[in-house]
Amino acid sequence: TYLITKVFKKKSLGRQKLIETRMVKYKVPNTVTTHVHKCPAKMVQMSGMSVKRRKELVKKYGEATVNGWQKDGRVKLKIPLAHQCPECKVTFYKDKVVAPETFEVTSLKGKKKLKSRKKR
Repeated sequence: TYLITKVFKKKSLGRQKLIETRMVKYKVPNTVTTHVHKCPAKMVQMSGMSVKRRKELVKKYGEATVNGWQKDGRVKLKIPLAHQCPECKVTFYKDKVVAPETFEVTSLKGKKKLKSRKKR
């Protein structure tokens, strides 16, 4: 959910009407316990990072994780019922914690036919 915090006009853009928004709440499905949030604050924070600091983070968390933080600002959040992102203060919430529905898998593929091999 986005909240409009400010409405203004800018001369450089030809006096266009602009709005400033802030994300307030984000509803997460009840079955999810871990949610990946694309955080704009994390992306900005990681863009001004030094090479030395990047090497330290890669050594600690791995290349893929640090790349995710830099490119998309990905932050993994474990959400019990309500949780706030530490970087951008967005509130993620659920109505209740529900386990996903279970179902029985009888077969992924049909019966396989055996092929007879010719002897040489």
